[in-house]
Amino acid sequence: MAAAGMITLLLVLGARERRLVGIRSTRATIGLVASALDAYRADHERKCPATLDALKETYLAVDPTDAWGRPIRLVCPGRRDPQGYELMSDGPDREMGGLDRVE
Repeated sequence: MAAAGMITLLLVLGARERRLVGIRSTRATIGLVASALDAYRADHERKCPATLDALKETYLAVDPTDAWGRPIRLVCPGRRDPQGYELMSDGPDREMGGLDRVE
């Protein structure tokens, strides 16, 4: 019985660590996308591209996707800052606006 409990604990800890690694990876990708988006906006009169894929040819060397294979979301103009933008991921649960979204 102790071995089964230990296996369960290891599985839970492994799943938690994978989730945290995904969140860290997604935050790093959002940082890269934000830098590319800032450069794009500097070259295009502060306008945002229609999609983040427009950044890939000149400004961005990685796909704008989160750790779970879903596209990073761009909101432009931003809800909090009408002169800015917002980048986010739906997070591990993949629910738009869910509690575990990554910004």
